[in-house]
Amino acid sequence: MRGEWFNAFSSCLAFCNTAPEKAAEVERFVQLLVRLMSMLYGAALNDVSEMEDTSLQFIDFTDLQESSLVFLEGAHIKSEIILQWIQRAICEAAGSDVIKVAPPILSRVYNQLGNGIVMLNNAQKLNEFPVPFPVAQMILLMLVLHWFLTAQLCAVCSESPWWAFIQAFVVVLMYWSLHYIGEELEQPFGDDANDLPISEMQADMNASLLDLLSPEARNAPSFGYSSEKHGEGMPPETRTLSLDSHLGEVSRQATAELQQQPR
Repeated sequence: MRGEWFNAFSSCLAFCNTAPEKAAEVERFVQLLVRLMSMLYGAALNDVSEMEDTSLQFIDFTDLQESSLVFLEGAHIKSEIILQWIQRAICEAAGSDVIKVAPPILSRVYNQLGNGIVMLNNAQKLNEFPVPFPVAQMILLMLVLHWFLTAQLCAVCSESPWWAFIQAFVVVLMYWSLHYIGEELEQPFGDDANDLPISEMQADMNASLLDLLSPEARNAPSFGYSSEKHGEGMPPETRTLSLDSHLGEVSRQATAELQQQPR
């Protein structure tokens, strides 16, 4: 879900018109879209979570139209309304040449948005459709019966009381452990220690969205092409290095060069 929606947002930024006369409209669209994407992911997490505190980190959306926020407050499923807003905003941007790309390529964005909401609906099934009550009660009854019969069988088949106790205890413990693990996995969207980190997931999505707003992310880096070094028939060189360490060294060199420049 996160990957589909993030990729849809990234594609929209890549498809934006680069004409100078469209710069203001593009920036208005991007600022609206990043807020709606943050709202969409947060609303989706709230739709499936069982947390008592539903507060999550959102990119500030207080400047959105007040009547729209009032409508959203009473919506049956908020994520579906926000998804509709996003699709409409993209459609309007394509019609006004804010997004400049062939329609078949733009349709991939709608597909990714749709795939994300389908994944959300699949996750909601875990929350709204638990294991049927009769099945859960039958499992519990059979575990209790297994507990009793295992103790009786080990007592009959083992000559040593201690060996019978160890055999019965280990076997029963394994089956009951699997039962409680299954109960924990049945609802992974709560506040328990073993549940998914909902708040961290939302903050991580916001950080990724905000990274894409920077000019360095929205524009491909230039490349110092040289026909002598990169010409036809000359394969690129390969280097073995740590990407993080190399980027850190480049950053330090760039900082040092800026400091050496006269003010």
